[in-house]
Amino acid sequence: MRPGPLTVLGIVDHAIALARRHPRFVLTTIVAGSLPLALGGAVAFHFARTGASGAVTILAGAAALAALAAVRAVGWGAGVRGLQAVLDDEAVDPPALLRQALARAPHLFAAQAWPLAWSLLGLLLATGPVVLGIFASNLQNFFASTGVALVGAITGTVAACFVGVYVGRRMLALPIAAIEPLGAGRALKKSAELVRGQTARAMMLQAYLVVLQLLAWFTLVLFVPLGLQLAEILTGNSLMEMRAVFTYGDPSYIVFQGALAFLALEPIRCLCVGLFHSDGETRRGGADLMARLRRRSPDPARARREGEAAWRG
Repeated sequence: MRPGPLTVLGIVDHAIALARRHPRFVLTTIVAGSLPLALGGAVAFHFARTGASGAVTILAGAAALAALAAVRAVGWGAGVRGLQAVLDDEAVDPPALLRQALARAPHLFAAQAWPLAWSLLGLLLATGPVVLGIFASNLQNFFASTGVALVGAITGTVAACFVGVYVGRRMLALPIAAIEPLGAGRALKKSAELVRGQTARAMMLQAYLVVLQLLAWFTLVLFVPLGLQLAEILTGNSLMEMRAVFTYGDPSYIVFQGALAFLALEPIRCLCVGLFHSDGETRRGGADLMARLRRRSPDPARARREGEAAWRG
């Protein structure tokens, strides 16, 4: 059964509930598609930090991560199609969903890659002026350099807001490309049209998911060292060697925990985007119905009652 109009928190709650009710479907589609990218990114960072990395190696690693991102797009496509089956009270067949998503893999990858590329560009545009402002600041003459830091901060904030709005209006491109027989370009265009008027909600949903991701990452980073310390206290045995490996000072450990946090939140992100798309279609259908009823009836109160009756079935 499809839920009615949802708030941002309602979308997240529904996504968590669906992930808990259908763990096999989530693990075999969304998580399975995202696992290669998460582990590949963590391994690439580890080798880049500990070994020599030339231009050819960096380009090869980037190409490999792009290929793994295509696998993630297929997993998300299967997850969105499975979500539609769940909402329509139909049987969920993960292998069939993966085959259907694989048939549209190029469109899914393009629909996912465009907002992702703009997100990375927005990160550079937002952090670049801030970093330049920090380097241009002079602690010995702080008040004279404060203007440079403020200009950098304002520029970075404006760039982040612009890119956030642009990406937020195109966040539904992948669900649309997975469900409807549309190319990536038309899916991006339809996403912008569907989110129009709901941009603030889309950005709030993205911000909420980012906060959840950071909390999950922070929790996993703290979990192992604190657990080892507690184990030393309870058992009286020294675990110094393990604590030397799982430590906050090791960037590779932090990145691998980030990969685990990324995988833990992937089902929630995918289902939230799919539910936001379903909610947008529901809201647009209700708005179209109300517009037709207003054309038929000049009485707004009567049109509203007829619309509510029609929406409830």
